[in-house]
Amino acid sequence: MSLNTGKLKNILLAAAFIWLCTANISALHRNFMEAQNIGLTPAVKLLDTLSNHNVSAWQRENAGISSALLATHLRISGDTLSITPSTSTEPVKLSIDHYENNGNTYTATGWAYAKGADNAQIVLIYKGKTLAVSPLNGARPDVAVALGTPQAQTSGFSLQFKSESPVEQCDIRYYVISETLTAYSAPPICSNLNH
Repeated sequence: MSLNTGKLKNILLAAAFIWLCTANISALHRNFMEAQNIGLTPAVKLLDTLSNHNVSAWQRENAGISSALLATHLRISGDTLSITPSTSTEPVKLSIDHYENNGNTYTATGWAYAKGADNAQIVLIYKGKTLAVSPLNGARPDVAVALGTPQAQTSGFSLQFKSESPVEQCDIRYYVISETLTAYSAPPICSNLNH
């Protein structure tokens, strides 16, 4: 099978167009990040972290976020690029069963449940920086029974991250991000502890 000159020209033009768009988007992203002019929310940080590691694969495999959905939430105002998630006032129920520092590697395991947050991710943020992201898909039949909610059956997670400096558990914030880019904020983990 041979391609005629017209088809070959169209294929090359399409490839060049895609390459130019990708290069421009990458340059724009880099310029915003270097100038620190990007308005970051936890969901933006999540998407930024993931975009450096092939968002499209993550979308398909973990959250099913479509390009149309991202476009709905993408905002450009002057020189500020932001992704504004819908927010929910629905509280996140969260428990950290185990938090450990092994050298420079930290592990936080537990469960989180937010009503209506289907196919969700949990995001761990420390001092404004996203350190870890994980699907909420670990089997937790005990949580489903305790909450009386069958949907909490897969509310378990395990987050692992590295840090050269100490990361205090009480300074960590957790967010649940649903597949529809709705952000659910968990209360600070130490809010009920006496210091």
